[in-house]
Amino acid sequence: MTPDRADRLALYLDEAEADARFWERSHCLLFLARWAALERPAFDLARYLGRCAGPVSAARILKAEGGVDAFVSHEAARNGLSPIEPAAAALGDIGLIRVPRGKKPGHLTFGCIRTGQSWAVRAADGLVRLHVERIRVQPHLVWKV
Repeated sequence: MTPDRADRLALYLDEAEADARFWERSHCLLFLARWAALERPAFDLARYLGRCAGPVSAARILKAEGGVDAFVSHEAARNGLSPIEPAAAALGDIGLIRVPRGKKPGHLTFGCIRTGQSWAVRAADGLVRLHVERIRVQPHLVWKV
């Protein structure tokens, strides 16, 4: 029997949480791409593997691509993912959430995946689940997977 999407997502999140190799294997944007490739076999995951080895190479790639919002928007469209309103997000949809930087000016943007009641974010120190009704900042861009 084929597991349903909820089971596949739970397994995927468990595996992501257990993998401590943030940059090499599961930084927040690769976290999104790997999930999209699991759900959509035509998604071109190979294009993203091995491109980013740390924060310096990530910053270079994103700067060359016009920033994280532009990069993810372009790649989502190229792979057939449709943008949706954040409030319409369902189980397994992906998005970007922008949060203020602690003591520094500006913000940080993280890739996130919608679970039943939260947005799962892959951060350097593990998987963080932000409850949909209790977080102050909702994702600003979301795509249907």
